[in-house]
Amino acid sequence: MNPKTLLLASTIVVVGGLGVACSQSATKTDAGTGVSASVYESANKALDSSGFSGFKPTGEVHISGTPAVAEIVFGNGTKTVEVDIEKDSGKVLKIEEEVEFASIPDKIVEAAKTSGVDLSTCGIYQAAKSASGDLEGYEFDDCEITKKDVDVNAESLKVDVESNDATTRDG
Repeated sequence: MNPKTLLLASTIVVVGGLGVACSQSATKTDAGTGVSASVYESANKALDSSGFSGFKPTGEVHISGTPAVAEIVFGNGTKTVEVDIEKDSGKVLKIEEEVEFASIPDKIVEAAKTSGVDLSTCGIYQAAKSASGDLEGYEFDDCEITKKDVDVNAESLKVDVESNDATTRDG
């Protein structure tokens, strides 16, 4: 092979590789989660506008569904908040604030009890709000040894139970 042709081909490969590397840095993901920095930025903005300043990502992220939804957990040392956000578009779907069991309205607890799940075994209780801050319902997560989740709609009191939840809170 001609040395000039080899040098030209090598230059093209190197420059092309740099172009790919530079374009990938613009969509950098956080700690191998597969979630882009811009999605984290959208989640942070939603938290700030909802009054949750000072919360930082804990590193816990769960991806599920189609389109893919990232459940990103944020904490401030005393409380956690989960942001459910479309992984590709960055559209915030819900903000789930950790709450004490005793703060959940009685009618919600009574509805959740109809699921047959032992609510005292749940690892976390959350008030689920829309991106605009409207209360949608409550979640009783990581219940019983099978890690069931019980969701109760705040308005209709409809109960949904998810068994063997793959998005169990890590800690």
